[in-house]
Amino acid sequence: MRPLTLALILGLAVIAPAQSIAAPQKAQATGPVAQLTDEIKAHSEALTNLEYLSDVIGPRLTGSQNLLKAQAWAMGKLKGYGAVNVREEAYEFGPSWSRGTFSARLLTHAGIPLQGAAFGWGATTPGPVRGEVLLPAPQSLEELKALPALAKGKFLLMAGRFPAPKDVDPKLWAEAAAGVQQDLFKNLAGMLIQSNKKDGRLLAVGGPDADHPLHKLPAAFLSTESYMLLKRLAARREKVEIELNIQGTQSAKPVQAHNVIAELRGTEKPDEIIVLGAHLDSWDLGTGTTDNGTGVTAVMEAFRALAAQKVKPKRTIRVVLFSGEEQGLYGSKAYVKAHAAELARHQAVLVEDSGTAPIKGWNLQGREDARALMAKATADANDLGVRELSLETALDSDHAPFLPEGVPAFFARKDFDEYIKVTHHSQVDTFDHAKPEELLQNAQALAATAWGLANLDERLPQVKPLTEPKGTASHGH
Repeated sequence: MRPLTLALILGLAVIAPAQSIAAPQKAQATGPVAQLTDEIKAHSEALTNLEYLSDVIGPRLTGSQNLLKAQAWAMGKLKGYGAVNVREEAYEFGPSWSRGTFSARLLTHAGIPLQGAAFGWGATTPGPVRGEVLLPAPQSLEELKALPALAKGKFLLMAGRFPAPKDVDPKLWAEAAAGVQQDLFKNLAGMLIQSNKKDGRLLAVGGPDADHPLHKLPAAFLSTESYMLLKRLAARREKVEIELNIQGTQSAKPVQAHNVIAELRGTEKPDEIIVLGAHLDSWDLGTGTTDNGTGVTAVMEAFRALAAQKVKPKRTIRVVLFSGEEQGLYGSKAYVKAHAAELARHQAVLVEDSGTAPIKGWNLQGREDARALMAKATADANDLGVRELSLETALDSDHAPFLPEGVPAFFARKDFDEYIKVTHHSQVDTFDHAKPEELLQNAQALAATAWGLANLDERLPQVKPLTEPKGTASHGH
C-alpha cells in the first residue's frame, strides 16, 4: 500500500467506513468455480512463490535491480502457466533511491541510542549532525508565528498538527500554520516523526516527488519507544540534544520503471477485459511479504488455476503487476494513461493489496450501480467467504487511478488491522508472517470473482464521477 501524504503523516483523522451489505448467499459452487477452487487447494504454488519472492529476491524498491529481477521472474512464471501477451510496459518514474546509513543517539541523558528509519528519497545530513530537540506547543497565534525563529538549527519532534487553542479561531490558526510552514522547515536541522507501530517496529514511506516538503529537510520516522522517550525528556523543559546521521543515494537521472502484463484471452469477447492487479514493488526495511507479495502470488495463483483447468472465460482476464505503488501509484497511473483507448472495454479492475487475512468481499468505491451485478458475479464465491459488497471508498492502492475514468475498480475487502499494525511498511514484513491458508483463500476468491465477471451476460456500468472520489477510510499509509 502506498504512503500517506504529508498531511496524513502529520495527523489527519480517519473517517468511519461506509455501510457494508452482504451479498445474497447461495449453495456451494459447482462447475468451473469448483474446478478452480479444487485446483488451487490441490496444487497451489502460491506459498512456494511467496517464499521465493520474499527470501530469494527480497525487497523490491521501484527503480532497484531487485524489482527488475522480480519482474523477470514473474514473467517467466506467467509464461510457464500459459499466459499470452506477456510483456513489460515502461513509464518514467523519477530517480531511483538506495537507503544508506542511519544512526541517532542522545548526547544528553546517558547517550541513549534511538531507533529509526529515513524518509525515502529524502534529504541527507552532511555526516553526523547535532542539535537540540524542539517540542513546540504554541498557545497563541503569536507563538505559532514565532516558531521559525525558535526552530533554527533544531530537530522538530512531530506526531501531529499543532492543535489550535480553544480561544483561537481554527480557520485563522490553520492559515497561520500554513504561512509559517515554509520558513519553519527552512530553519530546522531535521524532523523526527513518530512511527505508527509498537514494539520497536519502524516505518518506511517516501517517494521521488521533488516538491514534497521532506525532500529538502532531513527527516526520519522514529520507533514509538524512541519518540516517546524524546517527548518525555522535552516535556521536562530540560535541554535535550541529539546526534543524527541520515545517508542515502539517488540516481543522477530519472529511471524507467515497468508494469508486468499477461493475459488469458477471452473466447467470445476478447476485447473486454478484467484486470487482476497487485503491486510487485515493496519497501526495503523487510522483504515485502505482506505488502504486497501476498497479493502478487495470490493473483498469479488465480491465473495459474484458470489456465491449468483450461476453463474458457468469455472475456480476457489480464494480470497486471504494478510498480511504483508505494511511492504514489505511479504504475497504475501509467497504465491508465497508456491504455486510455481501451478503458471503456474494461469490465472491472480487481486489486488485492491488503495483506494477509481472507478476502470477505469487495469495496465497491461508492458504486451502488454496480452492486447487483457484482453480487451476481461473486455468487459462486459466497461459500469461500466472499459475501460483503461495501460502498466504502478507499484510495490507497492501484484501483484508485481507474475511478475518475469511470472504470469499475474494486479493492479486496479484509480485516487488515493486524497487517497495518504489525508488518505494513516495517522491518518485520517478512515470510514469517505469511499465512498459508489465507493465501490459498485469497487465490480462490480472486479466481472465482474474475471468472464470474468474465462470464456475466451484462457489462458493469461505467460512469465518470462528477467530482474526484474522496476516501472514506484510510488504510494506514
